[in-house]
Amino acid sequence: MKKIISFGLLLVLCLGLFACAEPPLEEADLVISFLKTGKSDAILIKIGSTSILIDTGYATSMSEIDNALEREGVERLDYLILTHFDKDHIGSAPTLLTRYEVGQVYMPNFTVDTDEYRTLITTLASTEVPCTRLDKDTTLTLPRGATLRVSPTLLTPTDDNNQSLICALKWDDFGCLFLADALKDRLEEYWETDTATYDVVKLPHHGNYYKKLEGYLQVVSPAYGIVCCGEEREVEEQLITMCRDLGITLFRTDEGAIRLIFDRASGTYQLKQA
Repeated sequence: MKKIISFGLLLVLCLGLFACAEPPLEEADLVISFLKTGKSDAILIKIGSTSILIDTGYATSMSEIDNALEREGVERLDYLILTHFDKDHIGSAPTLLTRYEVGQVYMPNFTVDTDEYRTLITTLASTEVPCTRLDKDTTLTLPRGATLRVSPTLLTPTDDNNQSLICALKWDDFGCLFLADALKDRLEEYWETDTATYDVVKLPHHGNYYKKLEGYLQVVSPAYGIVCCGEEREVEEQLITMCRDLGITLFRTDEGAIRLIFDRASGTYQLKQA
């Protein structure tokens, strides 16, 4: 009898380990990788055979992007979304466009007078990658019923950050919201059009706190918040306190790349930090 009980306990433990184990890359329904690229955004989404990159970090971030694409088995990007034109969001875009096949680029409908922006536009022209400047919401239909809505602003261009494209991924009951560098005016505008709940929110502007954000997160009610940050700038203490008070578990890329894995069959997801 003791041997039978011992074997039963061992079997339960083993099953538990398998249930908690991270699924192989080829079996994961959805993987979102928030890369460690300093105070910048570079976020890789892989769902089925479709791959999306939101922003490209600095010009020095290309090696991190290369490693992430290789790790996830991505040789071609279906979509490249550039949320706005600050150098910490488009820095590696010219190199990426010449190194990888990209199916479609989306970016906001404004221009800036910077070297990084001019290099990006020149590269887009030379590579002839299709590029759309968004002036209205666009929803990308992804495998098996998932969607990614890309929302531009209607605000008058006064601040690059407030021109950020905001992306909202939905698949069944799972949702992940990417707020780019949206500041209070942009967030207030977006709030008027989207009060859905999200499981995970990529928090805006590398750890910046403002009161409008706190109010919106109370509505959105995420379990997890992601800050794409680095040693170039401290995450504001008010943001950390806000997340704690709202019951939001905070992950930071300055502590390592973050990998979110969603299993559609069970409707569950997990976050792992490198």
